[in-house]
Amino acid sequence: MSAKTAPRVSLGKNGPLVSRMGLGLGLDEIFAFLDHAYEAGVTFWDSADYYNDCEEIIGKWFRRTGKRGDIFLATKFGYVKNSQAFELNTSYVYVKKACAESLRLLDIESIDLSYLHTPNPETPIEETMRALKELQESDTLSAFGLYCEGEKGTHILDTCRELDLAIVAAMPLGRGLLTANFIEGTASGKQDSDVRYQLIPRFMGENREKNIQLVSQFKGLADKKGITTAQLAIAWLLKQGDDIIPIPGTKRIQYFEENWAALDIVLGGEEEPDIRRFVDKADIAGVPLPSALDGWLFRDTKEESV
Repeated sequence: MSAKTAPRVSLGKNGPLVSRMGLGLGLDEIFAFLDHAYEAGVTFWDSADYYNDCEEIIGKWFRRTGKRGDIFLATKFGYVKNSQAFELNTSYVYVKKACAESLRLLDIESIDLSYLHTPNPETPIEETMRALKELQESDTLSAFGLYCEGEKGTHILDTCRELDLAIVAAMPLGRGLLTANFIEGTASGKQDSDVRYQLIPRFMGENREKNIQLVSQFKGLADKKGITTAQLAIAWLLKQGDDIIPIPGTKRIQYFEENWAALDIVLGGEEEPDIRRFVDKADIAGVPLPSALDGWLFRDTKEESV
């Protein structure tokens, strides 16, 4: 088994080369899917310790294939696994503990990229960063980053570009919002068995109805191009610069192939203004996280005592 040659970009100014698109890994991926992704040339894999047994599955895949050296592996920490409610711990001690547990489950010696899921406002960010820096200096991890969902006006993109940092675009399809399945699933009543429609405000009630109209407009742009809404969303992100690396997550080979095909889509000069106008005017209704996590999108921490 050997990986195809896929486009590579630098992960940040001095970062390693990774595949132009990554793979977001969730709960139910199996070896056959990972084999398929690897053979297609996707060697940037993104996981998290909170995703049930995902890290353990990846570790088993490494042992089975011997391909650890071919994969740029990112994982996340911060949400406390197996807690009864959403619990966030970013303390110095917990960072070290979480990293050690990820290494154990993955059965590897070092992590390529470790993200903080979101800052805990009660823990100074300096304390969290101190632990990460020590782990980096001990070669336990190569790089670290912040996983967050910025709101309009936070200027995350501008800040990252000023600092020559890469932007890993997680959930580029809006947790499925920018897919045909969002419209079709709502129309067919599938939302009754989909947890998103019970927990995430932008999939609920009036927000859902407003967003259906918005996605229908986006679908019109995709139809003109003869591609899917998912492909248009990913192709648009890729068009914004090599410093943006989308990592669409899926557990189905069919959708993996659909997403991966976006690498070959060229957006012409006449299409870009139409898409830009839509993007600038688009106002998605509702936040992308459960109400219990309202306010976790982008926030400051308390100052560290001197």
